[in-house]
Amino acid sequence: MAARSTEMIVKECLREPVVIFCTSSCNSTREVRYELAVAREGIPGVRKSTVVHLDRIRGGRALRKYLVEMTNVKSGPIVFIDGKLVGSTDEVKRLSRAGELRGMIAEAVRKSRSRCGHSSTVRHDRHMRIVPQDA
Repeated sequence: MAARSTEMIVKECLREPVVIFCTSSCNSTREVRYELAVAREGIPGVRKSTVVHLDRIRGGRALRKYLVEMTNVKSGPIVFIDGKLVGSTDEVKRLSRAGELRGMIAEAVRKSRSRCGHSSTVRHDRHMRIVPQDA
């Protein structure tokens, strides 16, 4: 996977309100998904987090390498809310305990709704893996 298309896929994914980049066998991802689910309860119009299983997509290794270089998060899931790096499991838990996670998600959903008519070059398959539209 070329660096340019890797960057493009990441940027398209980050248009979603909440994105988790992870591997399918990562136990920390379950913890993060739980914290995010609790935080988004009752927020009108919010959907589940977009989960990108890097071990299940073509070019996932290159994508993981790009994300590590971009974020300096070397292990566990890499979480973005509103296109901004939150971090990994510890950061998500800290924000949840501090009561900040819910507000961040609500604001991301609000901003996402206001971005009308953007055409995505990324589609979600039924397993919530991200694949290039031309795949």
